[in-house]
Amino acid sequence: MFQGLTSFGFQRHAVQAIGFYLVYTIIGLVALGALGGIAALVTGAQSLEEGMALGLWLGPIFAVVFVAALSFMVLRAKGLLQDVGISVIAVAGVIATGLVGILVGMIVVAFLTTRPANPFIDAEAHPTGQTAAF
Repeated sequence: MFQGLTSFGFQRHAVQAIGFYLVYTIIGLVALGALGGIAALVTGAQSLEEGMALGLWLGPIFAVVFVAALSFMVLRAKGLLQDVGISVIAVAGVIATGLVGILVGMIVVAFLTTRPANPFIDAEAHPTGQTAAF
């Protein structure tokens, strides 16, 4: 379930994609909380309400950047940046993150990890070592 979590070019099946979703969503939420806490300290928030207001402003921005960065890393590792259809799905995931939240955006990123790599890029990255016999 948690195989190859740091290998963004790895093609996952459904259960592995769920593991990817869980781990990276938790990482994103923890990072978001830490970033919110640091921002509250830096800005000198005097009350819980001020800190929450800052978190509600900063949270969606971080979530969009996080999902966009993960989507880009997956598409780049798989050589799919030129694939218009997959790129549109990635952009839709980033937009959904801004509108709904990180939980929805990470579903799209997890889906992107299930897509096969570009066969031309994959053939260059993993040559078979066989030569044609004449």
